[in-house]
Amino acid sequence: MKVSWLIEKRVILAVANETLSLTDFVQVNKDVIAHLDDGEPATYLIANFRGVISLPNTMNSLHKITTYVNHPNLEWEVLITDIGFVQFLAKSINHTRGRRSINIVKTYAEAKAILQELDPTLTDLPDSID
Repeated sequence: MKVSWLIEKRVILAVANETLSLTDFVQVNKDVIAHLDDGEPATYLIANFRGVISLPNTMNSLHKITTYVNHPNLEWEVLITDIGFVQFLAKSINHTRGRRSINIVKTYAEAKAILQELDPTLTDLPDSID
């Protein structure tokens, strides 16, 4: 999984590989936290899980690993996926951690529209992430 700035210090992009292990989730959590630490107080995250075909099926471990959702700089997360288990997992983690600030969409165009509605200053989001 690759984590990088889509807009420096404002929007993080995390792109998942086809197969993700628990070790991958631990690393991506660390990478997202490092970006959030460097980001502005209202930092957004786009997590692109469109290409994922295999995930760990250990919900309890994934809940414990995914701590970035409570970072004070994380304003909102948009998850791109059409995989039911990933949608369920994201909703479950955010609910368990007490956060409701997530949207789940099927395309980057939808993610971009949501972020620009939430924060009209995000005018320099690219048209594509592919």
